[in-house]
Amino acid sequence: MSTVWNRFVRFISTDDRELCGEPDSSVTDVGLALSKNEVVPVKVLDVASPLQDGGKFTSETATIKKLLSPLAAKEVGTIRCIGMNYRDHVAEMKGTIPTVPEVFTKPSTTLIGPSDPIILPKIAPDAVDLEVELAVVIGKDCKNVDAESAMDYVLGYTVANDLTCRDVQNGILQWGYCKGYDSFCPIGPVLVSSKTIVDPAKLQLGSIVRGKTLQSSSTSELIFKVPEIISYVSRGTTLPKGTLILTGTPAGIGHSHNPPLLRTDLNMQGWLDAEDADQLYLDTTSASLRVDSRQSLPPSNVGRLWNTRGAPTYHGNSYFGYQSAADMIEVESPQLPTGMNNIGVRSTYDGRRTYSYRSERGSYSHIWELLGYLPREKAVVDKLVTAFIEHLNQVYDGLHEETFMTRYEAFWNRKWSDDDRSVIDLRWLSLLFIVLAFGELLECPANASRDIRELSEEASLQFYWASRTAITLAMTFYGESTDAVRCGILITRYLVYLGRKTEAWLASSFSIRFAQAQGMHIDGESWGLPPKVLETRRRLWCSAHALDKYISLGLGRPSATSDKNSMEMKIRNVWIDDKAHDEAQVAMERPENDPTPSVFYIHQQKLSKILGLIQEECFLLTPLTTSYTSYAKVLNLDEILLAWAASLPEYFQVENPLTTMDNSRPYLYWQRLYLHFAFHFARVTLHKTYVLLDSIADRFEYSRDVCINSASADLKLKLSISNTTMADRLRAGATMHSLLSSGLVLGVLVVRDPLSARAALILEDLTAYCEKQNSDPWANEFALAEVRVIELCISSARRSRQESGIMEERTTSTHSQDVNFVEANPPHQNGLPGLYRSPIMTTNPAAPGPVTNTENDPVDNDTWLENWFGPTRSLPEPGDFQSWERLIGSLAPLQ
Repeated sequence: MSTVWNRFVRFISTDDRELCGEPDSSVTDVGLALSKNEVVPVKVLDVASPLQDGGKFTSETATIKKLLSPLAAKEVGTIRCIGMNYRDHVAEMKGTIPTVPEVFTKPSTTLIGPSDPIILPKIAPDAVDLEVELAVVIGKDCKNVDAESAMDYVLGYTVANDLTCRDVQNGILQWGYCKGYDSFCPIGPVLVSSKTIVDPAKLQLGSIVRGKTLQSSSTSELIFKVPEIISYVSRGTTLPKGTLILTGTPAGIGHSHNPPLLRTDLNMQGWLDAEDADQLYLDTTSASLRVDSRQSLPPSNVGRLWNTRGAPTYHGNSYFGYQSAADMIEVESPQLPTGMNNIGVRSTYDGRRTYSYRSERGSYSHIWELLGYLPREKAVVDKLVTAFIEHLNQVYDGLHEETFMTRYEAFWNRKWSDDDRSVIDLRWLSLLFIVLAFGELLECPANASRDIRELSEEASLQFYWASRTAITLAMTFYGESTDAVRCGILITRYLVYLGRKTEAWLASSFSIRFAQAQGMHIDGESWGLPPKVLETRRRLWCSAHALDKYISLGLGRPSATSDKNSMEMKIRNVWIDDKAHDEAQVAMERPENDPTPSVFYIHQQKLSKILGLIQEECFLLTPLTTSYTSYAKVLNLDEILLAWAASLPEYFQVENPLTTMDNSRPYLYWQRLYLHFAFHFARVTLHKTYVLLDSIADRFEYSRDVCINSASADLKLKLSISNTTMADRLRAGATMHSLLSSGLVLGVLVVRDPLSARAALILEDLTAYCEKQNSDPWANEFALAEVRVIELCISSARRSRQESGIMEERTTSTHSQDVNFVEANPPHQNGLPGLYRSPIMTTNPAAPGPVTNTENDPVDNDTWLENWFGPTRSLPEPGDFQSWERLIGSLAPLQ
């Protein structure tokens, strides 16, 4: 129905006249403003009721003294009400979804204004409950209306408080009596025109009592929508103009709490917002991993694993506390509270109020704010979780699918609005959020428009921040858990994919600390852990340990782990995650030529140990020098790396890997890719300190050749990855190639020696890489900063070649003289080009450069190493463009 007004108010003006009109400001919250004693000017209408036709604005503006109900009691007649009409409310009351609307009525004498006093009946003065509801006002008489035309009869919408005497209700079958007392239906403060609210199924609805949010929901939860309700209640019954229909209340009513939150002080502020509803408050709990019996554990010389705060907690031999003391005297040790039970709950002996978990003034209000990040519709969350499990989980090994989905279903099937603080487990919730962050990216097409990409990235980052916040808060209320470790690992991978390496360094330390607190750095075989638990802990530790070593070495920062303080995990080539407990107990390890996903961790663990040696020997506080002893360390570590590469099984080999099993076991393709990336990252990191050094005896030529070959192989892989789908992009992007700026390494080398035999081919590859990155719509500021520096290197090298009279020739081959590649067919479902092989020892020597004067030989100046690489032995960040300009400018005179 068309009205001249958008928001209608009926009020007593400051000069004591009863007037009608519309607030002068379209954004003023009338009820909130009046509660703060603010002045609310109103444009006066020439009608005395919203039901009058032909109303027009006068030229007068009046000020509200007292707000009245939008409709007078005599105008509404019998109030129709619908019970049990919100899905979340039916769930909290443990009811069944009704097949037809549950209709009851309230007399017109219940109607009062939003600020009028509520008169409590003597029959039930202490058990009154409130219910916030969307109220529909009928604008013209109707009868036997069909749902398709029902909205034509709607004048507008307002908020109603359907008050109920619960103790009376418990003794009767009909609801009209317990809800029909005088003053038991406050409505207002405004009546919103139906032309303003186009879809009443997309409204946010809530109630606040003494500053505490009691209900918060959306009309999208309605079982019977507004058109269906009007059609049903008008069957055989005339609904006169002015009829008020209450559509039902959502979850969160006081009666649903334990104990019930019933009161006599009902100063309720209600709101009706025309914005789309986004979120509902959610809570859940999950069982923690536990050791069956502490007394049955065999003695160990590496400390103990205790059950505390809902999670197994590790203490070493130096620990002496209440648990250790109890164990020594062979008594049961006291346990700390699990989850949030009893944390911060004040005693009521002194008469002070114990605040509910949902109190916005209480200690836990931030948790409910955090839960608001979840999509309201379960189907949306289902889609994102399914995308992660189908496309990433097998490669990332991020979730134990069965356990995660069991908790996930319990999460959605829980009792709504439960006020028990022990229900929410933020550790699991943080894991869910980071899964949703990946899922949001997976659901965006790789060729999506810029606007769609930005929306997807923004939504993904919101889930990421929710995950970071949840995992930080979780440590206040809980012990550690495998969920916390998994979350830390996935957050780290997410940040590596985004190119935010410094943040990834911080996040990796989170997962390490969570794992160490549970004793994951100790192989749990001596603790008698079940095989499934044992293998899971081993893989989680290997993943966290490897990320810590890779990222720390890539940034030139200290790692969070020391291999002297952790054990080697006895990982077996066996996969028992999907087996029952009894089957897992007797599962036999498979031979190496029959690989399971676990075999990857055996070789990853060995490589991360080597990276730890590289960091300890070459990148601690004592800087490397050009001395024979220092360089001998580098060569010795390189031999260890080569021995590791030679020990790889044929399906992981760096040269000519066997790919025949890739189609039946697609995880092998990506695991091989990850190991090769990590190998080249390790070799370049080990040798990069010496790539710019000259020597009369060419002592460091080997380091230059290693860097050229490994950086070239890494760059070749980056060029070969097509990223045709978001799944491919995420599988490839969260690997170690994001930590190795192979293009920058080659760029520096080609600027240093632009006339070498390999320079033209390197420039060709670098140009192709820049073209690919510039054309990639998903390239972020970190990737583009790297491209800008590489383009600077290309420009400098080509200028030097032109000045030397060398003509540039575009070729179609890429570096094939230096690195031999062989095509192999990866799994067809991955959609990626072939693998490669790169020589480990045999390289083509660079063309001899000019002989330098021994007086100016950089080798004579040990501090030269600090000039550009600094104490961290790292290249400048790509974003530090001025430093790169100075570096490239200083290299040119050395040519």
